[in-house]
Amino acid sequence: MFSRRLPAIALALLVPLAACSDDDGDNGTEPTPLSALVGSWTTQSFKYTAVANPDLTIDLATLGAGINSLTVNADGTFSGSATLEIEGEFTTIDANGTLTEVTTSSLVINFTGVAAQVLPNPLPVAYTLSGSVLSFTANNINFDFSVIGGPPGDTPTTLEVVLLRN
Repeated sequence: MFSRRLPAIALALLVPLAACSDDDGDNGTEPTPLSALVGSWTTQSFKYTAVANPDLTIDLATLGAGINSLTVNADGTFSGSATLEIEGEFTTIDANGTLTEVTTSSLVINFTGVAAQVLPNPLPVAYTLSGSVLSFTANNINFDFSVIGGPPGDTPTTLEVVLLRN
């Protein structure tokens, strides 16, 4: 059975994908910030921070977890794979779905396939893009810090993911 940690990790992987828009820039207008996310991405950091105790934090990228590959398409679809911590072990899953722009700094990710079975769906996220660095934040994501010797059980966290353009 999947733990609630998986959805948090998978969310991080898919959030950047939701940043696509219908404007591909070929109609003479400036591309939207979301269209700038089209391309391939990999994880730089994948950090959970406990809401009630900001000193309780872990960057799972340092343990080998994160987005292995993520491709965002101009039509708002995404595909890729992620290595996630599930029930104390690292597992690789396919991550596919669609992205919907809410504002120029927020998206909704809709997962399909395996990801839709284990992740919050739909998933709202906030994002920023600076050059080739894409950052996103998801709030109220449960994580079990016992994997690093912390308190057992689900802890409400903020998930911050930083991706680099390939």
